[in-house]
This record gives sequence, structure tokens and C-alpha cells, in this order.
Amino acid sequence: MFEQFLFAHYSGLVLWQNKPLTDKKAIDQMITQILIEQRKVDQPQEIRSYNYFYQVVPELELILIASISKHVNLPNIKEILAGLCISFIKEYEASIRSCDVDYEPENYAQFKGEFDANLRSLITRGQLAKPLPELKELKESKAETKVEGKTEETPVVQPKHVEVASPSTINEVKSIDDAVNTVQEPKEDPKQRMKRLQEEIRNQKQQQLKQVSDKIKENKPEKPTTIMKQSEKPKEENYSFEDVEQKPEEELYVSHESSLKQIVKQTSQKNETFWSSLTKKQIDPETVSKIADNIREKMISSNVSPQIVDAIVTKIQENCIQAATMQRAKTVVTQIVQEQIQKIIRIDPNNLLNSALDWQQKRKSGLLTRPFIITIVGINGMGKTTTIAKLLYKFVQMGLKCFVCACDSFRSGAVEQLQTHCDRLKCKMFQQGYGKNPSSIAQYGILEATKTDFDVVFIDTAGRMHNNTALMHELGKLVKDNKPDRVVYVGEALIGSTGITQLKEFDSQLKSMSGRGIDGVVLSKFDTIGDKVGAALNFCYASGLPIYYVGIGQSYPDLGVVEVNDMVEMIV
Repeated sequence: MFEQFLFAHYSGLVLWQNKPLTDKKAIDQMITQILIEQRKVDQPQEIRSYNYFYQVVPELELILIASISKHVNLPNIKEILAGLCISFIKEYEASIRSCDVDYEPENYAQFKGEFDANLRSLITRGQLAKPLPELKELKESKAETKVEGKTEETPVVQPKHVEVASPSTINEVKSIDDAVNTVQEPKEDPKQRMKRLQEEIRNQKQQQLKQVSDKIKENKPEKPTTIMKQSEKPKEENYSFEDVEQKPEEELYVSHESSLKQIVKQTSQKNETFWSSLTKKQIDPETVSKIADNIREKMISSNVSPQIVDAIVTKIQENCIQAATMQRAKTVVTQIVQEQIQKIIRIDPNNLLNSALDWQQKRKSGLLTRPFIITIVGINGMGKTTTIAKLLYKFVQMGLKCFVCACDSFRSGAVEQLQTHCDRLKCKMFQQGYGKNPSSIAQYGILEATKTDFDVVFIDTAGRMHNNTALMHELGKLVKDNKPDRVVYVGEALIGSTGITQLKEFDSQLKSMSGRGIDGVVLSKFDTIGDKVGAALNFCYASGLPIYYVGIGQSYPDLGVVEVNDMVEMIV
């Protein structure tokens, strides 16, 4: 019944699993969000075509993760997981406590028979094969798990030492929160281990980034555009999207990053004024309170969500009081804000451009034949066509041969608009006019691009609302039939929490229609929000998706990446 079912230790050891992992990436994603990033993960969590459930036992540093086909409806799934978790702990508590220093896989091998028997019994009779003794003392408790600094209730086993009485069934355990076992309180606090794991993952990502950066430098790429830093003027022509308005030539070819750079500078100067106003050289609770209130006010004014603000301010209050001097306090605050933002804005070395470059190398070596396919999706009016044009410019500058499939056969003028951009950027476009099946257009376009040896294919789609079932079904068919390597959602930075809700609903609908969801986000109109950097943070925090790029102007080069250091400078 379960596609994947495993018990894992906080140290990373898989204590027992029902069979070899079939989707290790999904398991890694669940563990990262629950344990490393300490997010509140909704249950079930839909990943590809499976629903994932989990239970956490912090006293034993144990986590249970189970996946089941999304087409299987099991109303008592939580009671089943509770029973299986209880039986595992009852049998192997001593081994679990010592597994980080004395791990022997064979210690848990015999659980297979017990697992199968209990699973059958729980499904058919609603109780374990060997009912647990009734617990004389049942205490309902919730573990307060900090999710980015905010206390959330997460279902966990709260082991306590109790006396045993008469037999009872698993039906008495209404949820994992009611499960009480003969488990002693641990002496070791898992916080240190989690901190070490976070540091190891951070170092690993930095090493991956360095390797990718070195590889790109070997190909002599153009210096990447960032949100806050002025990029060099490209040697090739720049174009403005404002075709009707005539501008002086020098303005047409200039990126709009200078205005954002000025915003960072002005905000940083205001922050320095605050730190200068703190006259005391030594840190005391009153000063810590002033620092925390200032950071809170600054982040709220930047449209950062309350959950993120609470997480950062709580960390500041905990760590600032240990600083000896005001200068040290500022360093501590900067480090905390940077760490928290890095946890939210995950730096992904496998972003669009790097993935396309790797794909190009594999095609040249004969390992792959078809091009790298990117499907652009989103709601009406978010700037999908404009975003494709900017991506084309960036990819062409890196030496990639780009091909475009015009699958927006609904909006009047969409094909002509896209054709204009392709002509300017010297990219080939495949189109069949209006009123045709978008999935078929994409399919024939990909075949044409494969025959003519193109590196990257962009699929432009019509804008649609997530609650339009017919149009979402059409998009799901396009994604399912053509199997793109990346599905990129274009959202608008201006619409705030509404945009986050739309993104989550759009992703959920796409998963139900095609079996896969959104891989990453491009935030358009980011230059219009000034110092309101919360839009990027909120999108990442709420969705768990990376932001590939942000739109910062009306010219082709105006596509940037989120810079964590600049965000920290604007807040601190």
C-alpha cells in the first residue's frame, strides 16, 4: 500500500524502510523542510503523484515518512501511522537511542514481519495485530516546533513513563498526539546536532555554487545581472519593450539596475543612522529590545510576512544579549538576518541557465538528443511573454541556440508580439496561428527544434486563472504530453499575499492535472516595489520554490537574481 515508508534518525541514518527508496529527492525535500528549515508542512504533502505524511518524535530524534498514491483514499491514515510508529518505538527504543554511535542495520531487520502484520490488522480491524496494553495515564500533548521562529503545533509522539493496565485497541489512539510510551526523557538536546547539519548543508551548497561558477568562467560568460549591482553594457543591441514610445538611443540600451542600487544605498544610510543613535557601548536588555523593535519595524514596512519577522526577531533577542559591545551586536544581528534569509531564499546551483548549459554539453557529447525544454506558465497579465524575451536575451548571450513555441493561441496579438521579440533576438519561432491545440503546437515545435539542433526550447502558454478547470486541464495536457524539464511560474511582485495564494493554488491544480508541479518562479515588476523586499521572501517561504530571476525594468538585460547580501544590507 505504501510506496515508501521509513523511519530515519536526525543524524541522517535510515533505521528501517519497507523497500529501497524509489524517490530519494522527495524524501530529502520532506526532511529538509521539516527538520532543517523547521517549516510547518501541511499533510498530506503532494509531490508528483504521491501524498506524503510524516510524524516526528523529538525525544528520540526520530522521524517517520510515508508516501501513498494520491488516488488512494484512506480516511484513517493518521491512526495507521500512529499505530506503526508506536509498535516500532516499543520494539526498538534502546537501539534508537544509541543508533548515532552504535548503528547496526540488522537490529531492525525483523520489523518487516511485524510491519506487514500490523498494517493488515490496522486496515481490516482498526487495531494492531498484538494490541498494546492500555495506558493508565494518557496525556494529550502537542510539541511546539519552531517554524522559522514562529511556534506551530506539529503532531509528535510525546513519550512518558507510564504504568501498564488492561489490554486496549489502537482505536483508543485517536492521533499520534495521544500516544504515550514507556520512553525515558533524553539527556541530549538535539539542537546542536541540527545546527551542525544546517552548517554542513550550507557548506555543501556553497561548494556546489563555486564549482558551477568556475565552470561558467571557463566558458567566458557575461557577468550575471543582479538585482542591486550595475551590469556592464552588453556588446550586442539592447531593446526596449516600449515599441510605441520613442526614446533617446542611449536610454534604450541602459539597464534599470541603477535605481535599485540607489535604493540600497539610501536604505543602508538610514540603518547606519539608527545604529549611531544607540549611545550605550554595552549591551543590556533595553538596548536589545530597541534593536529587535527596529528590525521588526523595518521588515514589516518591507512587506515581510509576520512568520518570517517573528523567526528573525526571536533569534536576535536570544543571541544579542550575549554580545559584549554594540559593534559585536550589529555583527550578530547581521549574521542572524543573513542566515534566516539564506534558509528562505535557497541558492539553487541547478537554476535555469546553468541547467541549460549543462544540457548543452551533454548534447554535444552525444548523451542527450532533445533540447532543454522550459514551459512558462502563470495567470493573465503577469508578463510571461516579456519574461520569455528577457530569458532569450540572457540565454543567447551565453551561446545557447534558442527556439520558441508560440502556444498562446488564445490572446489576440500574442503570436505577433512573440514573433517580434524572436526576430530582434535572432531566435526561431514555431507557431500555428490561433485556436489550435497548444499541446500539439508544442509537440511539433519540439520535434522541429530537435531536428534543427537547438539547445533550448521555450514554450509560451496563455494566461489562465487557477480556478478555470477547462484551461487548467488544457495546460495539464501540454505539460503531461511534452514533459518539459522546467515549469516556470511568472508572478507579479506587486500583488503580495494574493499572488502567493494564486501560486499555491496554481501549483496544486497543475499537479492534479499533469502529475507534476512548478519548479521555480520568476517575479516580474520587481523594480516597482522599491525597498519592499518582502515579496521575494514571502514567495519562497510560502511555496518552498526557488526564485530564478526577477524583472527589474523594461529592457532585455533587465532580468536579475536575488542577492541575499543586498537584502541583509537593506534590513540591517
